[in-house]
Amino acid sequence: MSISRRTLSHKEVKALASQLSSFKDYLNLESGRVSVEVARSGGIDIFFVGGVPLLFKIGEIIAPTLLFETYLSSLGRIVVDMGAVAHVCNGANIMAPGVKGVHGIFQEGSFVTVVDEKYGKTLAVGRALYSSESMINISRGVVVENIHYVGDRIYRIYKSA
Repeated sequence: MSISRRTLSHKEVKALASQLSSFKDYLNLESGRVSVEVARSGGIDIFFVGGVPLLFKIGEIIAPTLLFETYLSSLGRIVVDMGAVAHVCNGANIMAPGVKGVHGIFQEGSFVTVVDEKYGKTLAVGRALYSSESMINISRGVVVENIHYVGDRIYRIYKSA
């Protein structure tokens, strides 16, 4: 896996900040005092803010990494049973039968965290396919699209960059 990493110029950071409106309350990019680096590998960009990999970009999607704890703690949380953990950590989408709890209020399309029921450990970041209100009443099918999980390619890039 070939990884290139470089520091963004002030102009590039300003341009990036304009794309990150949903994350602006959790990042302080406008001050110009924080270092922003980008690591690239195979079409994936990982953004390191102050040395910590907080965001990634694939195509037009910009999403939080599992290490963006301040942002992740503000998201809705989907609790899955222990039987679903191995599947989630292999990239499977979250199925309604494995969901043990829905916490927080979110809309369809929002980022959510997926945690295990035993330890509350964050396993994945996903995109909700239903609002929190609707999700609690669904008993079949996929309810969350898994977009980033422990041990995936994104995770391996930022652990080695």
